[in-house]
Amino acid sequence: MNRRARHSKASKVSAVRSLVRVAGHSTGLARKARFLGLAWKTMGGAKRTDEVIRSKPYQSIGVAFGLGLLLGCMIKNRES
Repeated sequence: MNRRARHSKASKVSAVRSLVRVAGHSTGLARKARFLGLAWKTMGGAKRTDEVIRSKPYQSIGVAFGLGLLLGCMIKNRES
């Protein structure tokens, strides 16, 4: 992660924290701040996942195939 990305992430986190502080007893703003924080974390996780999949595409396909096979076998056994 480069310096600019870290600074951007830090500023987003501080923005969410200040929103929560300003919200005080107001439930609506506190919920919105928590939602924004969760949304930013989710976007960060999705970006990291995308990087891993792009760096190791064949391993990602193998893992997806294995999980699909395992899930299919579990569903098939449950129906029997």
